[in-house]
Amino acid sequence: MVATVQCCATESCYNSVPSPSEDLVRIFPNLKVLCEECDLRRIEKLKQEQAEEEQERRQEAFNALCPPLYRESDPQRIPAAFLRECEAWEVSPQGLGFVGPAGTCKTRAAWILLKRLHFSGVRVFGITATGFAKACADQWHDDPQAKALAEDTLTRCRRTKVLLLDDLGKQKFTERGELELFDLLEHRTSHGKPIIWTANAAGGQLQQMLSPDRGEPILRRLVEFSKVVREEK
Repeated sequence: MVATVQCCATESCYNSVPSPSEDLVRIFPNLKVLCEECDLRRIEKLKQEQAEEEQERRQEAFNALCPPLYRESDPQRIPAAFLRECEAWEVSPQGLGFVGPAGTCKTRAAWILLKRLHFSGVRVFGITATGFAKACADQWHDDPQAKALAEDTLTRCRRTKVLLLDDLGKQKFTERGELELFDLLEHRTSHGKPIIWTANAAGGQLQQMLSPDRGEPILRRLVEFSKVVREEK
């Protein structure tokens, strides 16, 4: 009489499983049949491995976005007002502005927020004000590689779900840079895409770093579409 059951293919497991048909064995000569318990463990292990691979992939992607200095910031170093907003903020058309003098961990706070969003599956991108100004200039560069990199950077600034503009007011923008900044703010606010930004200077001081024509409209969009959190050293 032909056996209709066999041992589970897992070593050290002696549960019985249905024997595959002869036709199936001819097609798949190395076929291994697992019992239900072992198969569930196999599926769980596979899910865990996939989760670990996804976590590793996201970590690599975040490392490509975030400067090394800010990848593992200690939350205890962040002012309570900043950290509270980092933990509470959810994606919405209203962004977040961190304002305070140098040394108040504005940039660290912003990257802690972006890291949380990134690992929850939200597409984020961060750039300094000087990096944005450089991209604005390099989009007209004679070097095709520099031009392509600048165009890609500006495109990501427009398309990403959440954008970080770091250190606004650090230096004066050129006319071209101001035009690009105004256009970026107009595009993102009109499409409900939030901006996280940091600045050392308050509104009046920041406006002095911008031209009379565009300074007020730029600041108005930043303030109107953001919750501004201030910290004094």
